[in-house]
Amino acid sequence: MKLTEYIRKDCIISNLKSNDKIHAIKELTRVLEKRGRIDDLDGVLERVLERESFDSTGIGSGIAVPHARINTIEQMVCAVGRKREGMEYRSIDSKPVQLVFLILYPPAESHKYLYFISSLSRLVLDENLVERLMESASSTSMYKVLDQASDALMGQVAAGAVASKATVDADRMMRGSNSDLMLLIRLMRLENLRDAEKGQAGAMAEKIKQVRSCISSRVIAHYDRLKTRVGQPIVAVEEEICLGCNLQLSSSFAQELRDSQKIMTCPNCTRFLYVI
Repeated sequence: MKLTEYIRKDCIISNLKSNDKIHAIKELTRVLEKRGRIDDLDGVLERVLERESFDSTGIGSGIAVPHARINTIEQMVCAVGRKREGMEYRSIDSKPVQLVFLILYPPAESHKYLYFISSLSRLVLDENLVERLMESASSTSMYKVLDQASDALMGQVAAGAVASKATVDADRMMRGSNSDLMLLIRLMRLENLRDAEKGQAGAMAEKIKQVRSCISSRVIAHYDRLKTRVGQPIVAVEEEICLGCNLQLSSSFAQELRDSQKIMTCPNCTRFLYVI
């Protein structure tokens, strides 16, 4: 995915004023409102901070990716902030955060968000790229670095270095999946469509009821808890990284996930997992 399709130059802050994660998220949310990318500032901010209260999005190595599903926007947006000296963020490695990527996406683009965060995760794992971002003189030069890196990643995809593509249907991407997991993904899609197209909510209700009746009550109960708590109950695993919490899974767990015919959940964020 081309990251700079969703990151604009004027939504990059090269010198964040904030010294902690809450104020940094507020600062980035305000720049999105100022640039006309969101309308409901208070509602968006409340949703992002609510999501952050469940588990920190500081993924380590000075990177944070706060994110939330927002019903009031029509397409995914991303704001980027840099704090060279770092800020307190309660990251998983307890280190200060220097780069913050705030991602907002509508219910209808949940899968697009997965591919965006996947592409972003690939790039920020590149120490050379992060170093170039930290050394960039301005927001414009930061944008150029991201644009060039995103182009390079797209080239790898075209060459076949990356197996998955954003346009591939999730059912076709799953390996070793079972019927319950297929049903869960079907359920999530139907509920996302219902939320995005409120006028057809009645037509969707019967389909949703039928799918739910085919899934075990224990699995449905956990799915509903996740939906309430984190919004996105089913996420992909790519290159042994859970794209829900962006944390590295153990090699043994990832292998079991690939080989297993049973539903498995992330040991960190407890979301249901499928392999791409």
